[in-house]
Amino acid sequence: MKMVVFAHTPPPLHGQSYMVELLLKGFGGDWRNRPARPGSSPGILENAPIQCFHVNARFSGGLEDVGLFRFGKVLSLLKYCLEAIACRFRYGIDTFYYIPAPPKRIAFYRDCLVLLLCRPFFRYVVFHWQASGLGYWLERDASSGEQWMARRLLGFPDLSITLATSLSADANYLLSKRTGVTPNAIADPCPAFEQSTLPYRLERLARRREILAKKTEPIGQGERYEVLFLAHCTREKGLFDLLQAIAQANQLLNERRCALGMHVTVAGAFLDEGERQEFETWRSAHADEVEYAGFLAGEAKNRLLQKSDCFCLPTYYSAEAQPVSIVEAMAFGLTVVATRWRGIPELLPKDYAWLTTGHDPEAIAEALLRSVDADLAGELRRRYGEMFTEERYVDSLTKSLQAITLPEAKEVAGDS
Repeated sequence: MKMVVFAHTPPPLHGQSYMVELLLKGFGGDWRNRPARPGSSPGILENAPIQCFHVNARFSGGLEDVGLFRFGKVLSLLKYCLEAIACRFRYGIDTFYYIPAPPKRIAFYRDCLVLLLCRPFFRYVVFHWQASGLGYWLERDASSGEQWMARRLLGFPDLSITLATSLSADANYLLSKRTGVTPNAIADPCPAFEQSTLPYRLERLARRREILAKKTEPIGQGERYEVLFLAHCTREKGLFDLLQAIAQANQLLNERRCALGMHVTVAGAFLDEGERQEFETWRSAHADEVEYAGFLAGEAKNRLLQKSDCFCLPTYYSAEAQPVSIVEAMAFGLTVVATRWRGIPELLPKDYAWLTTGHDPEAIAEALLRSVDADLAGELRRRYGEMFTEERYVDSLTKSLQAITLPEAKEVAGDS
């Protein structure tokens, strides 16, 4: 199979662009939009079951530009479509790989235009659903004309790859001929987990349990339980619910005269100026409870994950699917407190007890307090190793993509 990957790699860095990078790395895709000579890297692997040719369709210069209309984006779109079509004829490519938009009107029209221009030239179309909620938006909020456009231009893809079994609604709405399941994944960011990270986690857990057993010293004289929020800093991602939860949890710990305090480090970019100002006001009033680290990547992000005790993402974001940040947290053995939202429960072990409802600071505070003496580092790290490594990701994608030429079936092989 030869496939044009019409999607961008970082920058900007977010879950979707990282997964495209991982796909290209796994299949030997050449980022210069042409097959490389044997032995060169990166390039097309001559004996690879799937050969990828990349059109780096980057429409936004940064996170603040995502979802906004600019005339220059239209020109870029036309250029990228021409690249894909030229690549199709030059190398005899039969498959067009595309990541549909989240439920936003401007992004939806972009998708329609791309598929209008490119789809007629390819035998197969693959949608990789990295966001969720498009089908719901089309059914409830879109006009009859937009619904017609969706069916006409995006409907009946040959394969839809979803991140979890529970996230198939968009594929079903567009009447996908086949559906495969491939969870998000990451290259192992913590290869020395057993040697250094796990002993560190167990040492801190033992210290917290000792403090909780005493229950005598007032807050402020003991240790801090380090909570991490790593995501876009928005209300829907649960940032302000988490801030309220931290304050409530600390109040309860203080009333119990416990020598343990909750502290949250917020890492990520603000997309709305009003929300940034609201956060700064809260931080000024709760300086001992909140720290802002800004947008982090690479080693800086890994260091923060290493030193944290708990990862909290109380999201109810409308386009949420399966946050890569939770996979990162599991790789570092962090206790995860999150919401029962979209594909999150399928990321975590069955009957995971630290999931809450969205937009409920009191429930989040209760879950954080219960997580203080939870021994989950080894279990969550094993879950990462079994389900969310880059090797598992490439293997699962290969199974799903190879099934595209089989007789039509509703579900194909993949990981759930």
